[in-house]
Amino acid sequence: AGPSRAQGLRPALAHVRADAFARRYLPLVALIGLFAGSYQTLIPVLASERFGDAARYTGLFFGCAGAGALLSGLMLASRQAQRLRTLLGAAPWACVLALVLVALGGFLGHVPLAGVGFFALGLSMTFCATSTNALLQQGSPPALRGGMVGLYSMAYQGTMPLGHLIAGQLSSRVGVQWAFLCAAAAVAAGTL
Repeated sequence: AGPSRAQGLRPALAHVRADAFARRYLPLVALIGLFAGSYQTLIPVLASERFGDAARYTGLFFGCAGAGALLSGLMLASRQAQRLRTLLGAAPWACVLALVLVALGGFLGHVPLAGVGFFALGLSMTFCATSTNALLQQGSPPALRGGMVGLYSMAYQGTMPLGHLIAGQLSSRVGVQWAFLCAAAAVAAGTL
């Protein structure tokens, strides 16, 4: 069979405008990609400037975020995944809290607090992004799935490079802890 006329981004955009879930969560994923995803740029700065050992704490903090992401993946792959998806509305707020914990850990020079924040950040970002992607695809007609995947990728992964630039500029101007707090404020404002 030839390609469907419904394929492409225009029909997918029309579906996003018509679908309440997509209209709410696609911009939210973009916001999280833009502001929370920038933690990857800031970890080495935080490790070096606030904790005095870039190699040791960069590895530790990335490990904490990775452990949170792994737990999120296991949760979503479990038999309880349908119930866990009801928590999607709380995931952006968990992301905000995680960014605040990281900032407080930096202000206080408290490694365990920052580590817990990175764990929660990896968990909440992965949960929000993966759940949103799955639910967007489940809720769209088969002919629109390719376009929906494209929109999702642009929203989440496409905003991260710009977020890294913003985070780097903020960090150099106001300090790394304040950059994390600004990211938390941006995600909170967008979630509201």
